[in-house]
Amino acid sequence: MNTEPIHSHEKYPMDRDKSNYLEQEFYELLKHDNRFFELMQSRSIDGISYSNLDGSKDAWFSSSLINLLHYETEESPTSMHWLSQRVHPQDLDTYNKLQQIQFENPSIPYETTLSFIGENATAIKLQMSNFTIESEGNAKRLLSFYSKQISDYSNTSPIAASNRLSDEEGSQFLFEHSRIGLGFLYNDETWGSVNQELCKILEQSDDQLIGQAFHKIFSEVERYQSHKMFNTLYEGKYKTIVFEKKILTDNHKCKWLKVTLCFISEHLRSKFRFMINVEDISEHRHLENKLRSKEKYYRQYFDLGLVGMGFCDHKLSIKESNSKLRSIFELNHEYINKENWLSLFTEATRRKIKQGFQSLSEGTIGQYSDKLSLVTWKGTPKTISISVTLNTSLLHEDQHFILFIEDITKETLNIKEKERTLEKLRNAESIAK
Repeated sequence: MNTEPIHSHEKYPMDRDKSNYLEQEFYELLKHDNRFFELMQSRSIDGISYSNLDGSKDAWFSSSLINLLHYETEESPTSMHWLSQRVHPQDLDTYNKLQQIQFENPSIPYETTLSFIGENATAIKLQMSNFTIESEGNAKRLLSFYSKQISDYSNTSPIAASNRLSDEEGSQFLFEHSRIGLGFLYNDETWGSVNQELCKILEQSDDQLIGQAFHKIFSEVERYQSHKMFNTLYEGKYKTIVFEKKILTDNHKCKWLKVTLCFISEHLRSKFRFMINVEDISEHRHLENKLRSKEKYYRQYFDLGLVGMGFCDHKLSIKESNSKLRSIFELNHEYINKENWLSLFTEATRRKIKQGFQSLSEGTIGQYSDKLSLVTWKGTPKTISISVTLNTSLLHEDQHFILFIEDITKETLNIKEKERTLEKLRNAESIAK
């Protein structure tokens, strides 16, 4: 939303002797952003309020709303407390919750129906439409419209253009706040309405897209497929079609898109016939390909058996192991489970291993590596090098860790032998001196 008017309170300081600064700021808002004025024209508005969300509870109320809720004193109300006092007790909790929701989610417009206390203590049902004005990412003002014409929107739910597609105002707000590309097509499959996110994804302006055929995002050889999909929707075989598509933008950039085509039934009386949902999944595709390549690499490494390798679940049970790992442990695969492979270590070493796995799970370390001593099932003492990483490949989602284990017993013995030889040489040198 256009947030420039938010700073207009500098022109109209909070001085009770002067006219209500929020009233003047509201008119400034209409000057800078005509969407609100168009909204007022498209609805039968019975009242307007414009309030401050900085904790002061300052507010301006239109005279029509004041008269509707029967305010008898000469001075106009200037606080949101006045409005909350006129909410019917049975709806007061809903009203308070809505204020909190609106403050926490300022980018989403909300509509709800509430009962207010009017003249002679009678209950008046009003549809209240709330729109938060933001500045620098913070909720600053709340603009509310009140109408006695109750719509069929669900209570305290975001405005949804999907059930009221003929309501262009509703779909416009949905467009503005959507994080995905949205557009509508006419019967001839040309763009009739697009949001800025769609323009950003397709790297074209709305002027370029409006009137352009949808199949333009396809290559020449694929355009028959585009027409076939629309024919399928027309025939009623499907109400929705979802597909992924690789495109080359005008800026020669390759993108992967997830496209959802929805047929708009004629009984909705919309001038559009299709709704299009477009998501840029290029990053997801890149990551997926990377993970698949990683999986292929792991599988080749696993099969070659250059090192002991296994996949382990969150309970530290080895679910899959290669022949090299089984030979290091001197165990058959059916015996390499949590109890057996960990039982090859001392109690102190087991605690150390479990702590390493836990730190890996918590993300405090990226890899757990260590050199450990064990005694195999056949009683063979060994020294191993263990390296464990989190499993991010696609084909082993139930296997949380990947183990790489090498038998370094000989290397360790050689090192120890060299250390003993060096120690003997040092002793001999000291005796000679």
